[in-house]
Amino acid sequence: MQDGWNTLDHLLSIEALYTAFEKKCDKDFYFAGEMHDFWEFVYVKQGEVGAAADDVVYKLSKAQIIFHKPMEFHRLWAESGTEPEVFIMSFKMSGQGAFDLENRVFQLNYETETLLHSLISHINKAFEPSEKGGLERKEGIEWVDFQLVANDLERLFLIILKKNSVLDTKNHTQSARNYSLIVQQIEEHLFEPLSLNKVAELCNMSISTVKKTFAKYGGQGVMKYINQRKISEAVSLLQNGKNVTEVSDILAFSTQSYFSTVFKQFTGTKPSEYMRR
Repeated sequence: MQDGWNTLDHLLSIEALYTAFEKKCDKDFYFAGEMHDFWEFVYVKQGEVGAAADDVVYKLSKAQIIFHKPMEFHRLWAESGTEPEVFIMSFKMSGQGAFDLENRVFQLNYETETLLHSLISHINKAFEPSEKGGLERKEGIEWVDFQLVANDLERLFLIILKKNSVLDTKNHTQSARNYSLIVQQIEEHLFEPLSLNKVAELCNMSISTVKKTFAKYGGQGVMKYINQRKISEAVSLLQNGKNVTEVSDILAFSTQSYFSTVFKQFTGTKPSEYMRR
């Protein structure tokens, strides 16, 4: 028998469950966006939604699902005058198969939709939102149900990878392309001093166009997004052994004091305290 034939290497593993909820949105629904260090998916049950993930803008319809990888800035809004219904779940996932879900939108077939609806029903019966926003067991439900949900998720994701179509649902309008260019230029020059004027110059756009485009698809100001991305990189650098002074210099903050101020705004703690913790 071939060596390793009996060895089971998990293509992907669900290690933690954080949130799971259904949301009915009105036609003016608009979520300004967030970034976190765990996975999330958005499944469209009804209607149409727009979604931005880093530098790409998508348009999703019924039975489509998008995956947001850790530390990816993403936001969501209602599209085409519809009142969409979505199911959103966040979780910690590892494994090589997780990379095959990154930056992808899938069209679910009947089998996969049935599995997902069964999973949603199981979650609604077994758990409820906690005061802190996570999942909490309902009375009489055993902890083993968490494991069952995790196992069902793994099976669902594997079937999605094996049997469901990958879609190109990117928004190709000029304004969406402008947004992509803005984010790309920010990423390419993230380790340099950046201002609104500099971003406009790099993109060969007017300041007004940059502000309007980013407000439409980014859900926040350009400078807030730049600082958010810099702090995301700062966390990674600190975790990899760089000290506060080195990180401040690498990310081109004007002073170490300003770096500490911005870091605390986004993380709730100063970088020196973060390192000790």
